[in-house]
Amino acid sequence: MSDPTFQQMIDQAVEKAIKKYTKELEQAALDRERLYSIPELARYSGFSEVTIRKWINHANLPAFQVGKEYRVHLNVFLTWLEGYRVKNRDRIEELLDKRR
Repeated sequence: MSDPTFQQMIDQAVEKAIKKYTKELEQAALDRERLYSIPELARYSGFSEVTIRKWINHANLPAFQVGKEYRVHLNVFLTWLEGYRVKNRDRIEELLDKRR
């Protein structure tokens, strides 16, 4: 058996990278559908557990209550959070000017 050609080595490397990337995408899709506990969501998002609880109780963040625990779909959380994205930089400047 002869040594693989340079092209074969490139093809193998590309195939391996595609398989790895596909697996990561599939896992990311599964993670977005999974129900996260508040501590898990806090670790993922960087927001405090207290803040997330407040959002559930007072800001209509959709959640499931299982016993005393809340669970939130990651994709629902990200969609809900997107509604608070700052969209207009001029509006921010206007608000900051009013504070001065």
